Amino acid sequence: MEIRILFIILNIKDIWNNLMDSVLCISIEVLIMKGD
Repeated sequence: MEIRILFIILNIKDIWNNLMDSVLCISIEVLIMKGD
């Protein structure tokens, strides 16, 4: 049971990090578009 919970937490962290990376990329693209 504990191992499963650990895996779930790790997966959530990975998904969260990927989401943050995507948000950062989109924000930078929007800033560049507004700059032009």
